[in-house]
Amino acid sequence: MGDDCSRSMSQLNSKAYFWLTAASLQASVLLGGAALAPSAVAQSKAGLPVTKSELLTYSSMSVVTFCEARSLEVEFVKAVRVSIAAEVFTVFQKHGGKAAELKTPLDEKQFIASSQFRLVGNALRACPKFVPAEQKKKFDTMLEQLKKNNQ
Repeated sequence: MGDDCSRSMSQLNSKAYFWLTAASLQASVLLGGAALAPSAVAQSKAGLPVTKSELLTYSSMSVVTFCEARSLEVEFVKAVRVSIAAEVFTVFQKHGGKAAELKTPLDEKQFIASSQFRLVGNALRACPKFVPAEQKKKFDTMLEQLKKNNQ
């Protein structure tokens, strides 16, 4: 799973995709709005900006958590929320929401949506049987829109 996840993440590492694209902003639609609430964690001013490598690590940890939660029959939306909680908390507590390639800190609400989008995409590669068909369809539709927007 690690090599597949790393390979698929590196394929999606374009600056536009990796740091919050328009399709990522629509990710709350993917989950029916049942996502982490923005401001669930206080934004810290301290810390170095998150790098792509660190974000890849946090995202990999999220997908492993998601796959394990789903294997234990945790419902999809709850598994997503639990899986991205540590990623969101770490980026905003340790890194203050700052990203290495951005001049301004990340918007927490946008980052949550982006994390959800990345998680579902990675889960479709790592443990596809745990992603409901309707969620896969929503993800594929959003991914196609993203590709059109980035051309």
